[in-house]
Amino acid sequence: MVRSMLHRLPMESDVARRRLESDGGAVALFDWRSTVFLHFAVPPQVLQPSVPFPLDLREGMAYVSIVTFYQRNFRLPAGGPLAHIVHFLGSNLFCNLRAYVRVGEEPGVFFMTEWVPNPIGAVFAPIYPGLRYRLARLQFDRAGNQTRRTVFAQEGRMTLEAEIPEGVPLSPPAAGSVADFCLERYTAFTRSPFGDMRFHIWHPPWPQTGTQASLPDDRLLMTRSWFGAATPAGAQYCPGITGVHVGLPKPLRR
Repeated sequence: MVRSMLHRLPMESDVARRRLESDGGAVALFDWRSTVFLHFAVPPQVLQPSVPFPLDLREGMAYVSIVTFYQRNFRLPAGGPLAHIVHFLGSNLFCNLRAYVRVGEEPGVFFMTEWVPNPIGAVFAPIYPGLRYRLARLQFDRAGNQTRRTVFAQEGRMTLEAEIPEGVPLSPPAAGSVADFCLERYTAFTRSPFGDMRFHIWHPPWPQTGTQASLPDDRLLMTRSWFGAATPAGAQYCPGITGVHVGLPKPLRR
């Protein structure tokens, strides 16, 4: 029996919160602002060699998303004298490339690459072993209801263009949709020199809406073996989530 969207998504978020609390709770909090997701469907046999965990599939296809956002108000749960330093380290533009995986019965994400402009933040990134941070210059521009977000990385450039919907209702993704499959994820899996690891996060269900987005400059992805087989599969916009809770990485036991 298919559960309704109104019950299913809050339930997933509630389960994620309890799981994070049982795992020791959050060690950092921050806000995500003006988030744009651009999704691609990829044949699993093409994508799997680039992802070290079993792919999670929707209707027989794997998915990869480009996610761009502003990270703001990075803080420690208890505050204290380190709070100002942490705030400086964590206020960034971000762009990540993520695939969707399932380890045992737990769905999650695998971050294929995360491009960040803050060199100090990249130095401190190893607290989460296996996250693939890359230094890059990120430029986010907006004109009216259009945004243009460009990553200038050593290995190439990528530009995402999207419409910022205004005055439209926001809601959690519809059950069974591509947005539901890609957005409502609360576990990240990493592969590091210390072994496979995972960390949990929690936030309210995404308040989102569909939007139009494209990748007019895809040179940064052209060297990826799977990209030639990728098909655009929709896009979402979320104006923001406040209070994203992030836990510590733990060894993955299977």
